[in-house]
Amino acid sequence: MRFVSYVTLLLLMLMTIALGFGGVQEQGDFELNAGQTGGGFDMRDVWRVHIVGFEMRTERNGKSPRVRRLSSSQLNALRQSLDGNHLYDLRGSYGCSQCSDNPVCTIEVVSKERKKQVRVYGTLKGDGFQAGSPEGIEVQRFMSVLATIKRIAGLQGIKDICR
Repeated sequence: MRFVSYVTLLLLMLMTIALGFGGVQEQGDFELNAGQTGGGFDMRDVWRVHIVGFEMRTERNGKSPRVRRLSSSQLNALRQSLDGNHLYDLRGSYGCSQCSDNPVCTIEVVSKERKKQVRVYGTLKGDGFQAGSPEGIEVQRFMSVLATIKRIAGLQGIKDICR
């Protein structure tokens, strides 16, 4: 009887692994940090998102941090946005990185295969990047990934200040 219990337990463990637990492990090597700061003393639209595996922590200025678990479909949508917008092919910085008072948006991704950090510095005038220019197209790809992150984090109502 004891042998049957061990065999049953072993079979249950193997079925759990075969039916999806392996997918969790594959996603667990993924880490993402993203955020937006207003530059200077402007703290109105500051936010940060930190994702490790399936856990997401969202922070906003003046609010308590939120921690929640992402679904597989949310994490897959994020990975598709990163790959579809070719985030890994973008330069590391756009805009005036020496202008410390300018707003900045950042996405940093670390996985087994690669690591990438991209920063987009906005302009104080709000005139942004020229649409249709090579730099403008690349910034738009970055902003598309940022929009996906904001949507998953429930931050889509916050104004983008890094265009």
